[in-house]
Amino acid sequence: MRILLTEEKVNIPEGCIVTEKNKILTVSGPKGTETLDISHMLLSVDIEEDALYVRLWSARRKETPIVRTCASLINNLVVGCTKGFLYKVKAIYKHFPITMLIEDAGKTVIIKNFLGSKCDRVIKMRGSAIAKLGQEKDYLHIEGPNMQTVSQSAANICQKCVPKNKDLRVFLDGTFVVSKGTIDQ
Repeated sequence: MRILLTEEKVNIPEGCIVTEKNKILTVSGPKGTETLDISHMLLSVDIEEDALYVRLWSARRKETPIVRTCASLINNLVVGCTKGFLYKVKAIYKHFPITMLIEDAGKTVIIKNFLGSKCDRVIKMRGSAIAKLGQEKDYLHIEGPNMQTVSQSAANICQKCVPKNKDLRVFLDGTFVVSKGTIDQ
């Protein structure tokens, strides 16, 4: 059985501009500009004054969740371009102090002295994500307008600092995501 219309509404706040051309959405705001390519999705996107409607006509039950997924991706872009996303990563250690350095204007993070190792771990930020050292000791702030690139960059930092061939109940050293949210919070 087909569902005639599946629709989701995304509110567009003031100061945010959303344009669409050939199923490529461009969201501009005070924190930056991001694009989203939805040409592979069988959806129609209608932009009105203060809202954006994602519609799917005559779809089967298994095809309808793509509407909510697309609306969530667009909403994340709108929130990111107006407020920005912030992930806080903390280096936790018992004996060997972990040192985090920022290079290339926040595009590269270098982690030194993890479990006393001599080799440095180099992590590149994805997309528009930028890393900054936090005000507190051993904190790293990753921020940007795109939630996917910010969260993936934080996850890459956490995955680089996992103790190999050791008991994880004893060796608790590493980098961990402590908080996530928007910059304005």
